[in-house]
Amino acid sequence: MIVNSESPEMSLCIATLNRPGQLNTMLESIVTHSASCRKIEIIIVDQHGNAAEIAAKYKDSFHSVIYHRDTGTGLSRARNIGIGKARGTIIGIPDDDCWFENDMLDNVPELIRNWDVIQLPVRLADTGDARSYQRKCLGEDSRISKGNFLYLISSNGLYFKRETTAFRFDDDIGAGRTYGSCEDLYWMWTLLKNGKTAMFYKSEGIFHPRDLQETVSRKRVIHYGLGQGLFWRRLVAEADGFWKLRFIAEIVANLVFHSIHMFLSALLLKKGKTSYRYWLIVSRIAGMLKNVSVVNRYIG
Repeated sequence: MIVNSESPEMSLCIATLNRPGQLNTMLESIVTHSASCRKIEIIIVDQHGNAAEIAAKYKDSFHSVIYHRDTGTGLSRARNIGIGKARGTIIGIPDDDCWFENDMLDNVPELIRNWDVIQLPVRLADTGDARSYQRKCLGEDSRISKGNFLYLISSNGLYFKRETTAFRFDDDIGAGRTYGSCEDLYWMWTLLKNGKTAMFYKSEGIFHPRDLQETVSRKRVIHYGLGQGLFWRRLVAEADGFWKLRFIAEIVANLVFHSIHMFLSALLLKKGKTSYRYWLIVSRIAGMLKNVSVVNRYIG
């Protein structure tokens, strides 16, 4: 459904899969905290079929609300569909289970003015802290580069200009696919390789639920690990010279870090954390080798 024929300032493409309650919370948080609702287009790509009522509920709260029922699978696929329908000059891709507790969206047009892409922090709901891989950079605003994008990018806080939409997310990676993560990192890497500019701002950010290691299912850990491994494989294959060596060193350091923590957890008899680290390591290596057979029995 579209309720305004004029182009919006911003489009938010929200992929959703059987989470109408969380989707409602997300949209309500925008209405509550943003003074720019009438400039924001909402595009809901529903891969389950139960979000139409939510879309209808908010049809008069925003510039426009577009609902698309998708019978396919995969977060990247859904986001690409939404991006293809977006009419705003700025596009964001928050998850359906995120929410806003501030007027961050009102500041995005000014923040992105001189950049192709901006990244805002993704904060954890119970503490308000930014995700761990973003914390080291929160002291100041930072230009995103090949040297730091691995620690800054999280898709829920990404906003990009319409001109970048020639670069889409890879449908074969991301949640809902065998290689279930790092679609955002690979997308950012592709933009940086092609000379696009990006900036990280230490703003208030968007909020996201925290996933505790002990409660994340083995299947999910494996899918995410496979995605990480495949991303690493592509990164090393596509990087040249210094950056190839730099990324190999990053990968080795990451695997060593998690191996040490796995053994420490085992010594402390922390079964849940030990299992989490083990499957994370195994699946990342399997992803790098593109050898899903070693974990197939656990994700079938």
